[in-house]
Amino acid sequence: PKSVLTGGRYDKLMQKMGKSSAAIGFAVTLSDLNTYSKSGQTYDYDVLISYEPDCDFAALLAQSAQLRETGLSVRLELVGETDLTVLHRYRFSKEGGLTLC
Repeated sequence: PKSVLTGGRYDKLMQKMGKSSAAIGFAVTLSDLNTYSKSGQTYDYDVLISYEPDCDFAALLAQSAQLRETGLSVRLELVGETDLTVLHRYRFSKEGGLTLC
């Protein structure tokens, strides 16, 4: 375990600065906080499926549903560049098959 929140009382620091006041302060270490997420996931989706605009959408949705039933998160996008971070990239062919990229 590692602390992600630190802080305390700073009354004496205020006195050193010539102020007669109580003081508290804290800091949150956001970079360490990411390590405590439930999934530990470092990507946007498990699977990205790129498809052509004239593909068989029914087959595409069926493939996507099969992957989702296994617990994977799936994103469908037209073929092109994307800045998403994914675990697996597939290309959906006009014939209805998936090809790992």
